[in-house]
Amino acid sequence: MLREYPITAVYETKFGKKALSILWEFRSTGAEDTPQFWEKVVVILSAVALSRLDSLHKKYCYDSSTRRSEVGKQISSEAFLLHASVSLGSRCCPIEVLQYLLERDPNQASRRDSTHKLPLHIALGPTSWSEATRRKYKPRERPFIALLLDAYPHAAHEYLAINSNRYPLHLALTSRHFWSEGVSHLVRAAPEVLLRPDPMTKLFPFQLAAIPVGDTSVDLSTIFCLLRNQPDILGFFPLTEGKKCASRCIIENIRKGVYVAKLGRFIESFFV
Repeated sequence: MLREYPITAVYETKFGKKALSILWEFRSTGAEDTPQFWEKVVVILSAVALSRLDSLHKKYCYDSSTRRSEVGKQISSEAFLLHASVSLGSRCCPIEVLQYLLERDPNQASRRDSTHKLPLHIALGPTSWSEATRRKYKPRERPFIALLLDAYPHAAHEYLAINSNRYPLHLALTSRHFWSEGVSHLVRAAPEVLLRPDPMTKLFPFQLAAIPVGDTSVDLSTIFCLLRNQPDILGFFPLTEGKKCASRCIIENIRKGVYVAKLGRFIESFFV
């Protein structure tokens, strides 16, 4: 059935669950220790990968007559199962599945799909929307991000060409990932990106974190931690004498690890 209708692997139940999460939730005790269980996981993920790549080919207007055969050839090599699992999100894909796939083929973490995305780029995507439950889910991909960076640390340095050459840190912040939910791992892996403006908006990472995304609220802790890891970035901005004094005070407090109560209003001044 999945071979003929692979898109069913990504359909949600009325409770917001998908095939893989249902298989995992109702597995018998010790099932994950048997090869038969993981064969079922691979079958589902192969269908997810086929459905995902098929939709990507449609989106980028590839010839429909060759699309299915090209996708099938890629799936037969099981080259993009990690991409498929990450695309489901942590809500529908247990971290144990990623661990299994990486043990099976560690090179998947450094492999780009037909849109030149690494698994990390997919994990840093926007907040997912559940049509079944009619509500959004905030990104909770920290375990995914940590595991993918551990498998391929250089991923934090690799920008995404189809998205204006944005680095993973830029992608994470514009998708409203917080410091405690994965951004800290990206900064540790590629601290130099803190000094690189987002190619699309021309804003530095701490500024991106200060912009509300959709109906989400700004997380001051994320802004503070970004500045604390690179406080000298405030010196990049032309300031009035009054703002220079305030800037020096802010930088000194950030270096000391002191949370500044007026940080929010100070950040806003860089958008005026």
